[in-house]
Amino acid sequence: MKSILLACLLMTGGTQTPSDQLATALRAGFEAEDRDDGKTLMQAAITLRQIGARPVEGEPDLADLWAERARLLGTKETRLPLWRGRVLGPAYRYGELAANARFTTRQSFIAGQKANVVVEPRGGVKLELVVNDDAGAPVCQVSASSKTLGCQWVPTFTGTNVIDIVNTEARPVRFYLILN
Repeated sequence: MKSILLACLLMTGGTQTPSDQLATALRAGFEAEDRDDGKTLMQAAITLRQIGARPVEGEPDLADLWAERARLLGTKETRLPLWRGRVLGPAYRYGELAANARFTTRQSFIAGQKANVVVEPRGGVKLELVVNDDAGAPVCQVSASSKTLGCQWVPTFTGTNVIDIVNTEARPVRFYLILN
């Protein structure tokens, strides 16, 4: 986890945006799940709650799930900070894509405020990220990669963007979409 955090800090010049913090916490939590590391799971849950990250409607709350799993693994009882809710702020969505499939969603972003869209693929499968504005004009396109994909921009006008995540391989993939 320290190497991931250090890499994110170096990439952002020492400061992390809430979206960067969310991506770091999700990555650390997934890795902690894989190795049954209760302490790191609890820290990831606390980080999610502290930055105000929440799942998109209908998705599971990883802060609650990871805190409970950490307790079951014997991590000392820790109370998660209360979630205060936000009009805008980091959010995440779990997704699964079949081989050579596409996931499309829409998200509104505010004019003059930095917009972040990050896709965190799991399992080494390559995904492609494409963001277009409401009129279909390209905002950002990231070539297929099995590593974290991200788009950042400052919208000129408040509006909705279409976000496409494309599985470019002949095998299924799980991913998290992170939005600010």
